[in-house]
Amino acid sequence: MLLRRRKARRPTRKAPGELIVQIGIEEDLPDDPEILSIAETLQTDVGKAVKVAFDKLEGSEYRTRDTSISNLNKYNTIELSLLLCNDNFIRKLNKEWRDVDHATDVLSMSQHIPGLDIPILQLGDIVISVETAQRQAEERGHTFLDEIRILVVVCFLSLFFFEEGAWIVAFIGL
Repeated sequence: MLLRRRKARRPTRKAPGELIVQIGIEEDLPDDPEILSIAETLQTDVGKAVKVAFDKLEGSEYRTRDTSISNLNKYNTIELSLLLCNDNFIRKLNKEWRDVDHATDVLSMSQHIPGLDIPILQLGDIVISVETAQRQAEERGHTFLDEIRILVVVCFLSLFFFEEGAWIVAFIGL
């Protein structure tokens, strides 16, 4: 399946060891100012949220299950792509990749190849349905932006192969 989407913003190059996030908006989403604002905010927020989560995990019992990525300082950059889409789009991806024919809030796909010794960690892709995220935010009593931030951090930790229990430690105080 060819993913058609609006052209993503070109990522800003950062200092070594920094996170580079490419954010795209699926072309079938309406030109909603709130979604555009969230995409802009995520460009800087994702790195901050991930840093807070990792700082909280430092010194805890949780480790990555892949020891080749346990030391992030060996990478010049960590790359991640994030696509905001609608329920129909994520339902099709969920059916194609997981053989589950319904919409979900988020999908994450790792691009990491264990044992590949290069200075760039290509973590993977995160796809978030903004429609489902909006419903969940209302149900959970927090903002739409906060729900998307939570989904991104959970997927980020998952892409690093952390166990689910690590998410609880990472989110205390977020």
